[in-house]
Amino acid sequence: MRSSEYKSMKHQQESREDTAAEFVSAMYLDRMTDERIKSLDLWLASDPENRVEYQKALDAWNEVSCLSGSTGLVEVLESSQKRSSHKLFSRVAMAASLLLAVVLTGVLFDKQSEPSNVGELVRYETQTGEQQTLTLPDGSVAVINTNSRLLVDFSENRRHLILDRGEVFLEVEKDVNRPFVVSVGDTAVTVLGTKFNVLASGFNLDVAVVEGEVAVHPKNGRPLNKSSAVVLSKDNEVATGSQYRLPAGISARFRGKLGGNESTVSVASIEGGENYPAWRYGMLRFNNQPLYEVVKELNRYSRKKILIEDSRIMDRRMSGVFKMDSFDAMLERFETMFDLQVTIHPDRIVLTGLDAN
Repeated sequence: MRSSEYKSMKHQQESREDTAAEFVSAMYLDRMTDERIKSLDLWLASDPENRVEYQKALDAWNEVSCLSGSTGLVEVLESSQKRSSHKLFSRVAMAASLLLAVVLTGVLFDKQSEPSNVGELVRYETQTGEQQTLTLPDGSVAVINTNSRLLVDFSENRRHLILDRGEVFLEVEKDVNRPFVVSVGDTAVTVLGTKFNVLASGFNLDVAVVEGEVAVHPKNGRPLNKSSAVVLSKDNEVATGSQYRLPAGISARFRGKLGGNESTVSVASIEGGENYPAWRYGMLRFNNQPLYEVVKELNRYSRKKILIEDSRIMDRRMSGVFKMDSFDAMLERFETMFDLQVTIHPDRIVLTGLDAN
């Protein structure tokens, strides 16, 4: 073989490996836009070698994520020096080793760490499909949902959590001298004692109150003015505002920066009462939701992502309560209940209508 032919083949293989690594990192970091999903499908269908390399990249990620227990590997997967699945594995493994070294020096704390001294900033992190229950230093309880990262900052004068990613349900012990604050980006949720759920999803913030009352307000702004805050109810949809009060039984989705021109709030009643949210009990509940929203929720719990490859079923409405202990059984129910065809591939799960060609 001539040198030029060898170099061409080597370049083609390296390009294939780079593309596979980029798709895998996008999938596990929740950056698979509709355009990216279409590109992935076309790329996999264009050459059998692409599917082989994609599976290698999936195996490398799964191997290392199990070892490291962390999704703090973004820098490695997004580096421009990805060259092979073996090198991808080596770089991610190296990142995991570095992360472990930092943990051992006390700079960071992994998800198994427990606060040992008041005032420590402690990190808890769950992987895809994993949940974790914590008892905080004041006796409050935090239940962390799938693929989430929570930072805990407690002191004699402060009870502060930072939800960096994902979802958490909180049962807060009352302490009139230390309000309990959950920060999500530029927004803060403040309570004295209550049960509530917080979900950070893209540019949206969902807050649902099971018991008590919470205030939602800018994290760095004017002190919370309870008298001027807008009280949300199921009949009240607010277009603008910067401070809100949510009573028990209310769920609100905040879009955009509070008080900004593009900010909106949509309000609904929560379902299930004390049993809300259903994920705490290993269940998923859907109430007349379009299929694309259902799939987005399901993909939070599964490493193998679900794709809709039939545009006719995107807006099909779905209702039901499903157990999360068996993903395959859940998909079988989807087939029978909603006239869908579920096709399981090594790297993805595809939904189509039963009469689709």
